[in-house]
Amino acid sequence: MSRQMFFSTPKFNKKPIYRSPINKYQEFSNAYVYSIMVKTANYTPNRADVCCEAAQEWNKIKNKNSTEIEDI
Repeated sequence: MSRQMFFSTPKFNKKPIYRSPINKYQEFSNAYVYSIMVKTANYTPNRADVCCEAAQEWNKIKNKNSTEIEDI
């Protein structure tokens, strides 16, 4: 393996779930899906499954104040 290949960054699909997020839920969903892609190294996750997981995670944090949500 060449050094250049070793240090190259993975090519993740940066296409968001929501193109122009208009609220905190949509921003959170985009960030959550991207984090799942990075953690699992799965460049094309099942969108329905990941969106369902994002909704479940959002239900856990949606009652926090906006500054806490921004810090997540």
